[in-house]
Amino acid sequence: MGRTSVRPTFPLALLLIAVILATGAGSGAAASSSREYQVKAAFLYNFARFTEWPAGTFSSRKNPLTICIFGQDPFGSDLEDTVKGRTASDREILI
Repeated sequence: MGRTSVRPTFPLALLLIAVILATGAGSGAAASSSREYQVKAAFLYNFARFTEWPAGTFSSRKNPLTICIFGQDPFGSDLEDTVKGRTASDREILI
């Protein structure tokens, strides 16, 4: 019995996790909320960093990896600050 690969669904799972993290209800003080989104931004960066993208995902080796926020952006500058100057799989990361 062969082993089934889950790689094609991994980018979809990454998107789902990003949506869940972006829409999570934060309670508590503003400092706690800020720290929460700093941690979530680090998770998003690391998901992107450790993902093995299937061949053909990007049309060119120079295409950046783009992280998009759907709806209101709860991260403030935390996500931009987290990925600034960093790469994932030798690709620039854009927000």
